[in-house]
Amino acid sequence: MIDETIKKIEERLKESPNMQPQRKEDLLALLEKLKLEVSSLSETNQDDAHSIVKLTDLSAHEATKEKQNSHLIKLSVDGLSNLAKNFETSHPQLASAINNFCLSLSGMGI
Repeated sequence: MIDETIKKIEERLKESPNMQPQRKEDLLALLEKLKLEVSSLSETNQDDAHSIVKLTDLSAHEATKEKQNSHLIKLSVDGLSNLAKNFETSHPQLASAINNFCLSLSGMGI
């Protein structure tokens, strides 16, 4: 489930006509780091791993749409940021990967 969703996010980012090529590359690289960290988390905490991936999927979906819903993007990014706070001590690299992905989406001007 997690790997399938991340592959779907990767494809959505790659195929988006609404995103500059450099932004796509940046997000794909950040997604790869997030994927590694979420895979590690899923071994011990499946529920939170699924939540992270689902919010990442929603964020990417909204960010790649032609008519973006900034409210939904903000909600999903805020949700991801809140999850990251939960892991700052126990999984600092995961928290960092989440925060970097959120920062990159925020840097798009959404």
